[in-house]
Amino acid sequence: MTQNSFFIERDGIKLYTATFIPEGETKRHGTKCLLCHPLLDEKKSSHRFLAELGRKLATHGVPCVMPDLSACGDSGGDATHFDEARWIEDLNAFVPGIHDGIEAPSCCTVGIRFGASLAMRLAEREDTNISKLVLIDPVINGMDYLDEIIQQKLVREMMTFGKAKSTPESVLQEIRKGHHADLDGFTVPESFIDNLSSLDISNPNRLKRCSITLILQTHRRELPEPHRRFLDNCTGSGCDCMSKIILSPPFWKANDICEFRKVLDETASAVLGK
Repeated sequence: MTQNSFFIERDGIKLYTATFIPEGETKRHGTKCLLCHPLLDEKKSSHRFLAELGRKLATHGVPCVMPDLSACGDSGGDATHFDEARWIEDLNAFVPGIHDGIEAPSCCTVGIRFGASLAMRLAEREDTNISKLVLIDPVINGMDYLDEIIQQKLVREMMTFGKAKSTPESVLQEIRKGHHADLDGFTVPESFIDNLSSLDISNPNRLKRCSITLILQTHRRELPEPHRRFLDNCTGSGCDCMSKIILSPPFWKANDICEFRKVLDETASAVLGK
């Protein structure tokens, strides 16, 4: 297995990218895997998981590409590039294999949290050939996700200052006034709130037929209602759907190194069709 990292330029922004290539393989493959990271602190907690997944899949003959999205860390861009539509275009740039050199007739996409929601949006495009989706605790509703982010901000303020210096209303008001709010160290513009207000993947209406595996790492033994409804609607669209529940704390919430071996194995098995 060979691991490479480099920058590509898309629309004036340099995107950091890592690839994981099977040993001794040519540039042409039967399928490739696109790895989609989550946002904010969840991205930092998920990096090791995605890198290990890329290496594991490459040792089983599946080449992987792991791009860093615009304004999300190692890639270029500022608050104006912190945008759902731009991120989908970032991901779409890697599907054909023009930039990463991995040519394949089909593409499997693995996404975590907001990255899973982006993967769904990408699969709905007419110009993509996404044949399989592996979604790890996808964000179903954007405003519910925003509530989570704001609550995490308030908890961090309490831990740092002994009390919360903000309220949910004041955070939203600050952003709506045209200011940029700091969430987990990222400058978030008002346009991102608009992105979230319109995000709801529970009823996909343009999804092409594909295979979908939903993986939840949680303390609950049953699928939450939003996720169950999401899978039911995907099945109704002609997709082959299945779900896996792993009873442990989610790795993408951990501040320290967290055990994710079971999730890694289940994700790899879903990609490999085992």
